[in-house]
Amino acid sequence: MVVWDILTNIDDEIELYFERELGIPTVAYMFCRISSVFYALVQTLYVVLDISNCARLEIILALGVAASTNSISFLFLLRVRAIFHESREAQIFFATFWLISAACSALFFKFSDGEHSITNPQKCTFGKIHPIFSSVASGLFLVFDTMVYLAISFRLFRIFQFERNLENIVLGTGLHNKASSFFTGRCLPAFSRSFLRDGQLFYTMSFFLTVQIIVLDIPPIPSQYNLIPDPLYHVLLNILACYVFRNVKLGKIREQSLSISSIHFRSQI
Repeated sequence: MVVWDILTNIDDEIELYFERELGIPTVAYMFCRISSVFYALVQTLYVVLDISNCARLEIILALGVAASTNSISFLFLLRVRAIFHESREAQIFFATFWLISAACSALFFKFSDGEHSITNPQKCTFGKIHPIFSSVASGLFLVFDTMVYLAISFRLFRIFQFERNLENIVLGTGLHNKASSFFTGRCLPAFSRSFLRDGQLFYTMSFFLTVQIIVLDIPPIPSQYNLIPDPLYHVLLNILACYVFRNVKLGKIREQSLSISSIHFRSQI
């Protein structure tokens, strides 16, 4: 799926790599792509090839999981740092929280024990599974995503307080209108509204996929089912994170109007 997403957006990929400035954000984007493909490839080889040392390949697989997860969250660290480019305290806070999340990704190395299959001794399988480690690490990344989403949402509405006040004059100041304005972003300029909705799309998928992983980790559920949502989790979040990044970096908005603030923001990411 990741390769398919790259091929279907090959024009945007080429523009990012060769026609735009190759800064840290673009390098992070490239690493996010590579790490997800690496993880998918290693996981496939783990269950398909005849392998003599399953424990060693299990470590490589866990490394791929950690690299993929951290690179996805790093793209959103860049996103929130761009929004709070004038607040050093906010940048330090989110960078610190990301480092804590990245450190906890070491728990992925304790998720399962690699061993040879009983039915086919030449192939590897996942031995004893410890789902609690995966739940803690994934849950912490979800907390990071939640904080980034809420911080960006509130920041956007503070920046465009004037537009919201104008909307209140027209539509009223009731709780329903305020809530609707917050979640739809209808009082924001086109670029910021698109930026907000892309973030909502990613956060919604991140929330449901992470909750699914945590629910399957509940003890009464057989441990074999813990492995089912993992590939989907990493692939979908990679595709969505890269989609959101491209929209911002390449200035792809859903409406024709464009504000000066959006131009300044794209220069930050």
